[in-house]
Amino acid sequence: MGVNLFAPSRPDTCAPTRFVPDALRPRLVPGSVLVFDELYGYPGWREHEYRALCEVLGAGGCDFLAFSDQAVALEIVAPE
Repeated sequence: MGVNLFAPSRPDTCAPTRFVPDALRPRLVPGSVLVFDELYGYPGWREHEYRALCEVLGAGGCDFLAFSDQAVALEIVAPE
């Protein structure tokens, strides 16, 4: 069974945002949940937190669980 982990973070650009999932990667198991406060929905969003997430998890590495205007909760299904 995986460890439940909550790691809030507030970086808004790709490089600092990437640090958090990279550091957590060894602990990410299927069922882990990550929450991003500003993943999408603002000008240039594809170049910041979203880009970092895609670079770390790869395509298909997560399922999206919940959305708000910009925040997203996602569940890890298969970290690469």
